[in-house]
Amino acid sequence: MRKSIDVLRSVKKYIAEDVLPDYEVRLSSEEGAWERPFCRVAWSTSGNQRAIGKLQLELRRTLSIVVWPVESATADEGKLVAEAVVEALTLAFSMGLHTDSYRSASNRAHPRRIPVWDYDGVPLTAAVAENARATTDFATVIDDPEIGDIDDPNTPKSRVVTGDIRLRWTRSVAVAAEGEVVVGVPLESQAS
Repeated sequence: MRKSIDVLRSVKKYIAEDVLPDYEVRLSSEEGAWERPFCRVAWSTSGNQRAIGKLQLELRRTLSIVVWPVESATADEGKLVAEAVVEALTLAFSMGLHTDSYRSASNRAHPRRIPVWDYDGVPLTAAVAENARATTDFATVIDDPEIGDIDDPNTPKSRVVTGDIRLRWTRSVAVAAEGEVVVGVPLESQAS
């Protein structure tokens, strides 16, 4: 759990369900034609890792998000649509939008945290259930999200939204025990 692919697929799920539910959201590795509104999610860096003791690694990696909103009728309308997408992504990666993570005391999700689901054994195109994660499994946004819009090279009436999100998460590297596990060792008392 919490491998890079788990985090990438979790960001895809988070965007598709909580941020841009009307958009088709895909990983860069998923082939096929697409139509607007569309969002592509991919790693943009190879990342780095460091050991935290003997049993955990801390991983850091930057994520790239590219969003093609619906094609607009005018350039001004295209700017407004793009600004709405920028706002939605900014809130998602700074304030948090995952409703199942809402805390009753604050009535909001965890800020700067993205829920991480366990995709082990789940095919790339298959969905994962909401309960396929521990309530404490999150990736943390470690730098301010860089999200903005740029000219769409295909049409002057629309904009493209891009974002770079720097994430950090931990994962266990403990080797699972095989065979019998020692749970105790009886000590014999020695009389002298």
